[in-house]
Amino acid sequence: MKKIFALFLMLITVGLFQTSSAQINLAPDDHSILVLGPTTSGGLGSPEGLAAAKAGLDNYGVAYTVVVVPSWLGFTAVDFASYRAIVIGDPTCHVGNADIISAEATTNIWGPVVNASGGNVVMIGTDPTFHYSQGGDSLIYGSMRFVVSDDPGKTKTGAYLCLSCYYNSYCVPTDVILLDGLESAGQNFQMTGGCTIGCYDNIHKTANHPALVNVTDATLGPWGCSVHEIFNDWDKLNYDVLAIGLGLDSSYIAPDGTVGSPYILARGAAVIS
Repeated sequence: MKKIFALFLMLITVGLFQTSSAQINLAPDDHSILVLGPTTSGGLGSPEGLAAAKAGLDNYGVAYTVVVVPSWLGFTAVDFASYRAIVIGDPTCHVGNADIISAEATTNIWGPVVNASGGNVVMIGTDPTFHYSQGGDSLIYGSMRFVVSDDPGKTKTGAYLCLSCYYNSYCVPTDVILLDGLESAGQNFQMTGGCTIGCYDNIHKTANHPALVNVTDATLGPWGCSVHEIFNDWDKLNYDVLAIGLGLDSSYIAPDGTVGSPYILARGAAVIS
């Protein structure tokens, strides 16, 4: 009888632990933002963390909760869907996938959540934290404000996806593992990095957009390497080009007639040429 009672207690304990573990990754409230810690410089105090908190106050007067975690491994679709936005930042231009390995491993979990919710998304092929004082601050804040711009209490999950220098070593057009989960049917995200494009500084804002409020050509560069990755292919059905490496290749002709390679994309609001 004692053994049976001990086993019963153990099962209850394990059950409680599993329930607790399953719930621990849920957002604490309906206006929380999930940040992958290794992709920032400073976590809560990073430019991304501060911008996320400020964006909520400026949008709706609601103090947004910023949750910084070391890894997304173990997060479920329900966990990701409970957040207003998920954030991958710029840890001041780290090359390689060491900082984003858990995000890559879970892209087919969080990506479909963002797609299904219809949340706003920004993808940035450069390192605005590294160039914070050169105009990166405006790009980070404008983009963050855009991805959390749905009313508090709604169920949309947006995404701020800074590609920093993670794919800087891509020398030929290569599939972007991080973005696999965001691809819609028949679409693809491919990028080329700095080993091919070099330290490129001739950039151009091709559209007016909520993510680029107070952002101009002058605030996007020259940064001394303003572009670290360009999109050779992207989901053209759902994403608009916001900025290009002007004259870099001839893969894209903007509505204003300029030619270049896209490095900032957004989904969720129509652009104004």
